[in-house]
Amino acid sequence: MEVGEAGKVRGAAKFIRIPLIIHTVLRRETSLSLQVEHVQVKRTSINLPKDAIKLKREEIEDYIKQVYPNAHSFIIQYEERGEELVPFCAQLFLSAPHVKRFHGSR
Repeated sequence: MEVGEAGKVRGAAKFIRIPLIIHTVLRRETSLSLQVEHVQVKRTSINLPKDAIKLKREEIEDYIKQVYPNAHSFIIQYEERGEELVPFCAQLFLSAPHVKRFHGSR
């Protein structure tokens, strides 16, 4: 996957536009039994190759990190269309520079 101007991906793959939900972590609390995250949500969309499931992790990471350098998790959700799996939604988790992290249990 090659990134061109304005973060657009170029290549021979067929692209589809899918919804993207961006979660920016505002606060995170962790204990031995449960992690609680408070997140701000933004809805947008992203173009992904229709056959994204065949891409290497590094290809996806390079593209996402160029557009969202503070990304720490990217989830692509698929649905069956005919006999193939096609991306239908994605979620991106970003670390905010001022995230409050609380560790320990009561």
